[in-house]
Amino acid sequence: MKCPYCGAEVTPNTKCEYCDSFVERETKDESSKTEYQEQLEDIILETAEHFGDALRGTAEEIGDTIQKAATPENKRVFKKLIITIIVIVAVFVLCFFIILFSSIRSAFTMMDGLYGDTAEDSYFATAENVAEIQELGSLTDAEGMVGHLDEDGSMTLIYEGNECDTMLLDETLLDWLNNHNHSLDTVGVLFTTDSEGNVTSLAMSSDTFYVLQQQDKQYLVLRSGDVFRTCSEVPLETGSYYNGYFNYPVLNVHSATEEDGDGYSVFDPTCDAKEMRFFTDPYTGEELAVPMIYMEDMWYYCTQELYDACTEGKVLPQDVRVDKSIHVIYMEE
Repeated sequence: MKCPYCGAEVTPNTKCEYCDSFVERETKDESSKTEYQEQLEDIILETAEHFGDALRGTAEEIGDTIQKAATPENKRVFKKLIITIIVIVAVFVLCFFIILFSSIRSAFTMMDGLYGDTAEDSYFATAENVAEIQELGSLTDAEGMVGHLDEDGSMTLIYEGNECDTMLLDETLLDWLNNHNHSLDTVGVLFTTDSEGNVTSLAMSSDTFYVLQQQDKQYLVLRSGDVFRTCSEVPLETGSYYNGYFNYPVLNVHSATEEDGDGYSVFDPTCDAKEMRFFTDPYTGEELAVPMIYMEDMWYYCTQELYDACTEGKVLPQDVRVDKSIHVIYMEE
């Protein structure tokens, strides 16, 4: 075998006589690996040669084709071929636009059916709106909702599922709303109209309120943390909850429905303290005296009857319920 260092012939497992290097015998694995690598290199070289021959043959064929195509006869054939291709493309484009136009026309036809965009549909839609406006005429305490109210009184009412344009004729209410920057949009109302469908008066829906006292023809009412006086067109019970509608700016309970309280029972409630506290009426600015009881580390509003019945430091003589949502303590029925 040959020395791997200087290339001289040398006996395996001996020192080379020329470079004095020890040369070992090749193992079987290394020899096999070398033979495999050599075979692989031969295959790669042969494949590359065949691929190169194929490329040269293809190039020669393309050259021959180009030379043949350069003749006048073949030029006429290519011209006819190009014209044919153009015609086919034009037909495809025309078909595409026809399909697109048909789709757009179908879409508009469907929208006309949904929204009534034809002249006939517009006529009937207008006639229907006129009928809706006429239905607003001569109503009393009709229930609806304000869609929008402008400063000049122009109003959109939602009544029985329809939007109706009308006018608010109550100038006192309109001035109060404008001066205080109050909006009636999306507010539930009870409204009354004249024969032409204009709103002559309306009452606005209210949060739940609690009646603390009755004083002559007026009531002391607690609502959303505010205490104020109001008159009422319907009789109200002291110590009761109500939902209803109020007239403004002069507060008046236009209609009311009694509701159950949201309080819980208290075992042996003890009055830790009691006193009359003063609050400012948010609508009139009047100072109002309100009875209150201190119990369980909190001050609660109460009726005058419950206030008079309790004694500081003692258990209340009545069964009571506590409503922490509006800070009210009231007697169970």
